[in-house]
Amino acid sequence: MAFSRQLNFQVLQVKHPIITTLVVALLVLVRESHTGAAAIVTTTEQPRWRPHSLQEQHKAANDLQADLHVNASESPQARVESLRRHRHSPEDSTGGSSGSGGGDDTSISSANADLLRDNSSRRRRRGLTKSGRESGSSISVEEVHASPNRVLDAPKPPDRQGKSRRQQLVEEFLSEEEEQVADASPAAAATPAAKASSGEVSERCVIVLGTGRSGSTSLMDSLNQLPNYFIRGEQEAAFYHLFMTWRMLKRSWYRSREFNASIQAFEARRGPGAAAHLRYGKVKEVYDKYAVKKKLPWFNDLHPERLLEAVRGFYAATYGYHGAGTVSGFKEVRFVRGRALTGTDASYQGFVEFVHFLRMLCLDVKVLLNSRASASLDDNYKLVDMLERNGVLEALHADNATFVRDLEITHGWYDRYAAEYPDHAFRVIMEDMFDAKKNATLARRLLSFLGEDPATPIRFDRMPSWSRPNPRSKAAAGRQEPDAAGAKRREKQKVEGVKEEKAAPARWRRRRLRGNRYSR
Repeated sequence: MAFSRQLNFQVLQVKHPIITTLVVALLVLVRESHTGAAAIVTTTEQPRWRPHSLQEQHKAANDLQADLHVNASESPQARVESLRRHRHSPEDSTGGSSGSGGGDDTSISSANADLLRDNSSRRRRRGLTKSGRESGSSISVEEVHASPNRVLDAPKPPDRQGKSRRQQLVEEFLSEEEEQVADASPAAAATPAAKASSGEVSERCVIVLGTGRSGSTSLMDSLNQLPNYFIRGEQEAAFYHLFMTWRMLKRSWYRSREFNASIQAFEARRGPGAAAHLRYGKVKEVYDKYAVKKKLPWFNDLHPERLLEAVRGFYAATYGYHGAGTVSGFKEVRFVRGRALTGTDASYQGFVEFVHFLRMLCLDVKVLLNSRASASLDDNYKLVDMLERNGVLEALHADNATFVRDLEITHGWYDRYAAEYPDHAFRVIMEDMFDAKKNATLARRLLSFLGEDPATPIRFDRMPSWSRPNPRSKAAAGRQEPDAAGAKRREKQKVEGVKEEKAAPARWRRRRLRGNRYSR
């Protein structure tokens, strides 16, 4: 450089054109020689790494798996065994370098080796520094001119001295696969069928959704007459609250954008759900990465696969604990519009979303949609009396018109859902259950829908009725007992009613004095 500066100074003082031309040519040659030497030194000591997109890195990983005959659809254990065989297999003709290798199927293309070598996330996960950032490899100028397209072998880590590039990459894949096997818990590795056989997930379930005083208890009892069926009663709409919990946790999962962005590459390579059971160190590493950059009020390592396991585990622990041979289930009358399904869920779409959640409880879920044929006030007087007696209508601030409208809409939901999803939904009308001309046909259709023998005898009237006739109907008036026994019985009921009235809270007594606003 001092020589070139001196020449520049001399050129300024030389006036002869020929001498000036020669000096300028000499300067050009000197600068080109310095530039070439610097390029050779840079290539020799520190190869430059060009950036690659995430898609190219994934493609390189897939190509390398194909080169090594690793099937991505196999289990992690099978891939580990395959990679262990490749680790001990003979080297290719290139001596383990990433050159062309003469077409050997066990060689790794230079482009794939370059891409994988440039994948910083994979290097960080194994604690390796980026290859080429350290000195240790050298190449002469003659070799550069002889192989201009050759990809320079990266310097080997201290613990891998003497191993070829192919061996290093095979061991990197093997390390990752062994990590995957170590990370996977027995619950994550087991298939749904294995979980069902072990009792972790219930295999078959039947859920009865009724509107209230619609024969849902008799329908439940008819199913329990089958030897391997055990359907339970109501539980205060508990599974709707479980649905709400599941939905809020799922929303929290979507809001944890930092965690989702970190596991996208992992699941793109391993498949959906592969990051559902990460080790503690991995999750903490993701948190620490972002905690120094921004606030993380919504950080969660929740995963839809684990939420599904939690929902199924809850049902298996409460109702599905008798094993794979038992068909479990429950019935509920509160999953109707205006009661459990209110607000944004008081729509057909909200009802569909809730039923689809119920179908997540088991591997095979059948839904029976039960109601009376009519949604009128007269045909559902028992339901009105029950809701009024329990304070439900008052709590909902519902009048007669609101009650009838919600019931009609719920009937429409049941009809539409059964028509749209005939594979797992079946409509049951109460009047058909107790009609001697229709109940036998209904029983055969119901058993066929459940996959049972249609000839199996079941009854809808085995359980005694505990309801009283409608005192406002003409049929009930015709059944009044005119004799002394009937009068004595009615007097006894009146006395019991007075006792119940005295025991009732003061707010109920005041309301009954004002009259029943739900009667016509």
